[in-house]
Amino acid sequence: MSDTPARSSRLSREAEASRTVGVVSLGRGRECRVSRSTFKGREYVDVRLWFDAGEVEPEWRPTKKGCSLPLIELPALLSALRKAEADALAAGLIEAPPAVRK
Repeated sequence: MSDTPARSSRLSREAEASRTVGVVSLGRGRECRVSRSTFKGREYVDVRLWFDAGEVEPEWRPTKKGCSLPLIELPALLSALRKAEADALAAGLIEAPPAVRK
């Protein structure tokens, strides 16, 4: 599928307005990306599943699986993730991360 000029221009604007801040590799050509973006003058945080669609060279593309939240909601998202972590730790489903050295 080739990009039309209008689509290429739109993708360029989106790429300029979005910055990946973290990646969690899920193996087998999948990863979860966390990015910050601006759309219509508003700041957002996006957590989305990406997949490698390339047959020879890597060609990463986003899926519909994920969410985009206003950046002001980031503290609430982090709080919910900390609760999920505490719950998983208490249930013995994950191990506590090693202490961070300063």
